[in-house]
Amino acid sequence: MAVSAVDPEPWLSRRQSATIVGRCCRSNRAGSRNLPAVFLFSAEYSRVTDRRPVLHICLTCKPAGEDASPSEEPTAGSRLHDAVVERLRARDLEASIRVNPVTCMANCEQGCSLAIASPGKWAYLAGFLNADLADDVIDYALVYDKSRTGVVMPSKRAASLRDVMVARVPAHPDDLFEPRDSA
Repeated sequence: MAVSAVDPEPWLSRRQSATIVGRCCRSNRAGSRNLPAVFLFSAEYSRVTDRRPVLHICLTCKPAGEDASPSEEPTAGSRLHDAVVERLRARDLEASIRVNPVTCMANCEQGCSLAIASPGKWAYLAGFLNADLADDVIDYALVYDKSRTGVVMPSKRAASLRDVMVARVPAHPDDLFEPRDSA
């Protein structure tokens, strides 16, 4: 089967391809010239993955205890989303952090919520947020981005975010850059 620039490995998914590339590159540290062309192409292909952190912000969130009936006013989650996007623009950081609006993160008891995730890193779910914390959320995302595993100790977060983390989820094993036993 010929390797093409359009469909290099039709029999493998992108994740399988990246896994093979990672194993081959680790076992051939002296250079990649001995690898088959399909692996060389796959290594190039796997680099296009966007590794910026993503803030998944719930648009339907309301403060804990607030009436769940629909109203004409924007929800607290929608206001947080808008504030984060506005502050990213004002701070010229739009290229550093992605924002993904989502509907219901099933964290209603903890009020306004967001999750942060990045390939190969722990993902975190935070609650008890509001639009006034937009800059603190952005600063946290920047520190998270610099962390190898995504772990950001409470002492490295703004005081307003020290007690808002509700859960953390490990990275998918296929997304890890290097094998590890724990965070």
